[in-house]
Amino acid sequence: MKNFCRIFLLGLLVVLLAVPGIIKAEEGKVKVIVENASIRAKPDMSGEVIDVAIPIDTILNVQSKVGEWFEIKITSQLGVSITGYIHEMFVEAAREGDVSVPSQPVLTQPTMTAPVTTAPVYAPPPPTYAPPRDDIPKGAFGIYGAYGLGPTLLASSSYNFTWGPWIWLQYADDTGTLYHKVKNPMGFGASFSYLFFEGFGIQIKFDMFFKQSLIAADSGSDYTIDWRWSTPPFGPYDESESWDATGELSVMPISFNLIYKFQAGSIAPYITAGGTYFLGKVMFDMFAGKSFSWTSGWSQYIDYFDVPIYVDDSIAQFGFNAGAGVDIMITPSVAVNLAGTYFIGSKVNYNWMADAGTYLGNFFDLDWDLNQDFVDSIMENLNIPPLEVNLTFFQILFGIKILF
Repeated sequence: MKNFCRIFLLGLLVVLLAVPGIIKAEEGKVKVIVENASIRAKPDMSGEVIDVAIPIDTILNVQSKVGEWFEIKITSQLGVSITGYIHEMFVEAAREGDVSVPSQPVLTQPTMTAPVTTAPVYAPPPPTYAPPRDDIPKGAFGIYGAYGLGPTLLASSSYNFTWGPWIWLQYADDTGTLYHKVKNPMGFGASFSYLFFEGFGIQIKFDMFFKQSLIAADSGSDYTIDWRWSTPPFGPYDESESWDATGELSVMPISFNLIYKFQAGSIAPYITAGGTYFLGKVMFDMFAGKSFSWTSGWSQYIDYFDVPIYVDDSIAQFGFNAGAGVDIMITPSVAVNLAGTYFIGSKVNYNWMADAGTYLGNFFDLDWDLNQDFVDSIMENLNIPPLEVNLTFFQILFGIKILF
């Protein structure tokens, strides 16, 4: 009986010493003692494993114990609380002073595999238009040098007047040629354009051509007088003279156009068309020859005048233009510009004028004071063709554009 009591008391003592640890584990915390301990969704080895990564020495809060399993709660990185179960062989009772490493288990995202399906995949049809791009510059300011192709003046014009017989003069024939050739126009210009939508916009273009002076080798006037006296064998006789000429022509087209620009990356071609207003100035001074005759006593004489003629007028005409060009981008906001423009203007005629004054004879040293009516009759008799300015020509240009 004494032995039984001793054994009973010894067993009771062992139980009493074990119960606080069990109670502490059931109601407190446990520490993970293995790597990659499994957390399951239910307290059974067949339970689904919750995909978590719990390092060794992690401290877990115990909610309760179900057989050999501890019910625990873990918190994911998203703050979601998850209930799971861990077997007692993976843990031990946490002691005072144990530090969790890490202090919080990390829930990893489960790997999702997209289900395989044989259903057809719907692909929307491609758009039928390209939406406008905000990164394409809308405005452009350009400066350029320009060269014109095509004559703005005819090279020369001729006149002729024959008169007689009078007294002993059988005939007198005046023929002359005026040379007014100028070089092809050169100059500079500026343009401003702005695109409103889908490449369409407006363009304002100013062209200033330098004054075109007469070409020295081809400038001047030639005159020849032929005459014959009625009494044979006196004639025919002829006399010729040449005079130098001065003059210049300037033209400034101002154009207002519609523009369409093809947006094609670093190389952007465009086309333009619109109206043009031509401004300018015409100034030429030349000479023409006009024969005349007079009598003194029983003699008849013939001579000719050096008639100073001139054109001094302005150009102000409406016309049209059409052109094409290309912008070659060298930076996002700077482009090299190459273009051509065909100006379509009318042919403008300017009549040669002469003023009253003192005219000099050439065969005889005589001065003749002529009034305006007499000078106008001389110009009418000579019938000198008007000076014709051609405002239709082609222009090529090369410059720089600033895009914004």
